Amino acid sequence: RRVHGVDYIPIRVSDWLLPMVAELSVMDVVCLSAPSQVNDDAFTWSATTDSVFIDSRNGIALMKEPGSFSIIFKRDNLSSNKEALELQKHINVIPVSKVTVETHSTDYVSNSHNSYQLDVRFFSDGSASTEVKPSTYGNCSTSSLNSMMVHTLPFACRCWFPDSRSLQIIQPSVFPKFDPTVKRFVCSVTMETKSPVVAASLSTNLNIQVTLPGNGKNQPTISSDVIELPFYPKFMLATPTLSLSSTQPVVTLRLVTTQTLAKSIQIAESVPGWVSLGAYLYNSEDSTLSVPVYAREISQHGSSPLQLTVSSTTTGQSQTVSVSYGGGPMLSPIPHGSSVSGSLLTPSLSGTFSASDVWFFLTMVLFTVIGIGIGYVYMKQSIDTKPQQRSFLSPSFNSGRWATSSQDGSFLQSSGYQQRSPSNNQSVHLWSTGYGPKDGARSSSHGSF
Repeated sequence: RRVHGVDYIPIRVSDWLLPMVAELSVMDVVCLSAPSQVNDDAFTWSATTDSVFIDSRNGIALMKEPGSFSIIFKRDNLSSNKEALELQKHINVIPVSKVTVETHSTDYVSNSHNSYQLDVRFFSDGSASTEVKPSTYGNCSTSSLNSMMVHTLPFACRCWFPDSRSLQIIQPSVFPKFDPTVKRFVCSVTMETKSPVVAASLSTNLNIQVTLPGNGKNQPTISSDVIELPFYPKFMLATPTLSLSSTQPVVTLRLVTTQTLAKSIQIAESVPGWVSLGAYLYNSEDSTLSVPVYAREISQHGSSPLQLTVSSTTTGQSQTVSVSYGGGPMLSPIPHGSSVSGSLLTPSLSGTFSASDVWFFLTMVLFTVIGIGIGYVYMKQSIDTKPQQRSFLSPSFNSGRWATSSQDGSFLQSSGYQQRSPSNNQSVHLWSTGYGPKDGARSSSHGSF
């Protein structure tokens, strides 16, 4: 050692800043870290360019533009027992050549849910067989990634309906975000319903596209393919409450929905055996699904509340219908034994009929037969007593006379005709007078042509 000399000891510091990656792509997220022996609250993170967003406290960095720069880890605050220290890491960022929107398990969108998230993936520029690079590098915790939530991201999400009418009913909105739970960029889609009843019958698709704008630094503007997702609207109950009674043992449950969703509607009762369901009937003209609800020995269960749960197996939407019973002895309603849940085209009507059901059916048949018999007797009497006076005229204009006869063959007293002869038209007036064959009622008829 020399008195005025200085000894230099080489210390390798290039690997102290993690992760050990020298090349990244635009839109990559890096969670920087340093060894614990040099990491404390006095250190801050920064970069030599504004082409990267970096959180000065936790070291979360987002590559926004291509280029080369250095990450700096520096202790700014000096104390008696701590010396100034600065570490740097050089990084090269390359452009992105492709962006995609991935639906994964999202097969549709609906206004029955709060929001949908579609994954956005960026492909790095390179060979023809481009591979997807991971979105994040380093030891990234969910809490540290929350800082990305408040940062304005450089890509844009766009969504629209193909027809303008749908936009007047449903207003979709989409915005880009970083989801710290899955550590990916996503497009978050929400729906604002302007007209719930009209929207329930809306059948359309939602188009979604992502664009990464160019920045003039070797990063061109790139857009994803347009993703088309079917839109399934939230169904609306036209009858939110139902009322059954001894005089009204059958009511109809109605809801507004599309024909596609109507096939996924299921109905379940809170207390099994209280009601039965008839066949599902869909009316495409007003987009209404009607389901008959039959009372079924409700009086035996007292006055406990009954609810029907209407749900869609496609969208997962579920709504409750309250059913009240007016009391009194219940007539034996039909059908008995119908399944409470079924489908639009194949309602289940399996089951057995009780003795009360058979008695009710036979009573209805007897009343029907008696009604037909009374109607037949009344009609027969009307035919026998009503005069038959339909006439058949046989005009004979040469003689100025004609003969008329009634339907039963009796002759009526006849008269003649009177003719006016304008230059181009003829007007003939006919008249007749006679008597009915049975009651002697006097009748007359006249006409002109």
